[in-house]
Amino acid sequence: MPTREKDADRTQQTGRLSADELRQVQEAAARARPQAESYSFVIFHRDGIEVLPLLPGRRVIIGRDMPADVILRDPSLSRQHAALSIEEGAVWLEDLNSTNGTWLSGKRIQKERLEAGAEVLLGAVPAALHSARIFDPARAGFINHDRFVAQLEAEIARAKGFSRPLSLLMVKSCAGGECCVSHWFPLVRSLLQPFDQLALYGPETLEILLPECDAGQALDVARRILAGSQSLCCAIGAFPAQARSAEELLSVTQGALRQAGPARPVVTERDPARPAEPGQTELRSQAMRALYLEARRLAASPLPVLIQGETGTGKEILARFIHGEGPRREKPLVCVNCGSIPAQLVESTLFGHVKGAFTGAAGSAAGVFESANGGSVLLDEIGELPLPAQTALLRVLENRRFSRVGSTQEIEVDVRVLAATHRDLEAMCREGRFREDLLYRLNVVPLRVPPLREHPEDIEPLALHFLAEAGRGAARIVRAIHPEALALLARWHWPGNVRELRNAIERAVLIAEQDTIQPSDLPERIRGTQSLPPPAAAAPPAPTGPLRLREELDRREAQLLLEALRRCNFNRERAAAELGLPLRTLAHKMKQHGIRRVRYEKDPEDG
Repeated sequence: MPTREKDADRTQQTGRLSADELRQVQEAAARARPQAESYSFVIFHRDGIEVLPLLPGRRVIIGRDMPADVILRDPSLSRQHAALSIEEGAVWLEDLNSTNGTWLSGKRIQKERLEAGAEVLLGAVPAALHSARIFDPARAGFINHDRFVAQLEAEIARAKGFSRPLSLLMVKSCAGGECCVSHWFPLVRSLLQPFDQLALYGPETLEILLPECDAGQALDVARRILAGSQSLCCAIGAFPAQARSAEELLSVTQGALRQAGPARPVVTERDPARPAEPGQTELRSQAMRALYLEARRLAASPLPVLIQGETGTGKEILARFIHGEGPRREKPLVCVNCGSIPAQLVESTLFGHVKGAFTGAAGSAAGVFESANGGSVLLDEIGELPLPAQTALLRVLENRRFSRVGSTQEIEVDVRVLAATHRDLEAMCREGRFREDLLYRLNVVPLRVPPLREHPEDIEPLALHFLAEAGRGAARIVRAIHPEALALLARWHWPGNVRELRNAIERAVLIAEQDTIQPSDLPERIRGTQSLPPPAAAAPPAPTGPLRLREELDRREAQLLLEALRRCNFNRERAAAELGLPLRTLAHKMKQHGIRRVRYEKDPEDG
């Protein structure tokens, strides 16, 4: 498969797949079809995927409890729900007088022969019969949602340390005939790199972690997937361009996926009009009511406001509330995440530029402050602002004037500045990374948004608000949250704060099988049924079918190469020395595995 960088460059030039690329996708789809006569029964349940290799002469019973051979704690299953067996080379599925039945092609069955590719329902649990070769877990890289979130957090930490990109891709069916993941999962897996991670977000949705992949390259991956199946649609979230944490990236991507459909099969950015977290009217705690009361009082003032709080607490929502309650409400509020702007473009983004100011400046453009004239500017993650831009910002705060990059002409603006950060700016001042005089100008009116663990009485009203919001776009109506599920929500410490709560409720609505969210619909970490080890210490999933040695070795080699390159900041000479490889061998293996540094770096073989 072509490397990601080359794919992205070609996509940017043409906007579509070439004939050769389309042929490669079609060939991958053909390779993904079952070919072997050995079978696996693949069950897609709320916590991931269960792969059952089927052997002649062995009868496998699936159910909710003992004495079933395969136990899935799903309320729609009976204690002994169904049995699988191979008789004279054919696969048979037998219902064991279950309460909710076993279904094939929309019909309730007693005992039926299954063909390769057959999709069934065990109660409300989807499953499919496929080739054992295709669903080898070691090859598929399939993990459950909680493990995926932990892996995403670890990958973002690495990406921050090495200033690297990554993307989150969500794929779902947008056609009723091929809704089950089992129908199209093999195609998707065949188009990914060995080190990409997959998980089941919901019964009809895959989530895919794409390391070393920016938004343009993720878009190319999405287009390849859609070229293989027109019944799918995708959403893309990119770090650091769109989000700076795992929970934020999940929220952004899921929000974009809601807008995807047949008319818009790829969504790269969620609609900014999407409903936000609730304001103070839904909150019960004294701390949050007092915070919003103070914010309403400050709304009429022209003074800068510095909003501090942990990631995911709702700092942007508070800033929007302040703007909306003040006299500038009819004027624009322009929000910019300072941490997502490339360092060389910060001043151009904030203050604009004139034609020819730098390479690529084909025309003049207004910046954030000019666009917000008369209204407000929210500088989110202001602690990430480089020192030169801090100096220019201080000047704007002091005399309301600035110049576009490449121009000496001053522009006067009337803008209220709202700033937000999760960092300790005073400590950054002591370290010389933030201007003390700028902090004094911003910190005239400080507001602190408390983490969710400090006001747990707000968890229930927030959860109910998110339930009502998520239900508007869901295929299934979910009206309530079970008291036991609410108790679990109240006990969790919410490191991702309000954003993590929103993500948990949105996914619960997606996988719920009743009109009430049950404890089993919540993530494992919240249910507390399993203690997850750190991602770095996690062992790879044990294979349930025949191990393909070559595939496993290739996968491990790709991981080792990528880890060494990251440690060496993608310096190939250092990485080759660390790995004990000739430089030319390392370059060859990088091409073989599709590992290539984004945006720059020339192959030694290229001259």
